[in-house]
Amino acid sequence: MVSRKGAKAQRRGKWHTPRQAAASLPRLTLLLNFAIATARYL
Repeated sequence: MVSRKGAKAQRRGKWHTPRQAAASLPRLTLLLNFAIATARYL
């Protein structure tokens, strides 16, 4: 179990490490591409 203070610090320091940002970047671009494709077909 994570303390509230630890969870808050973890959430705040999410983008502070470049590796985590790089890891979540492909997921974001994939989601964006999916949204654009669905909007195009609507």
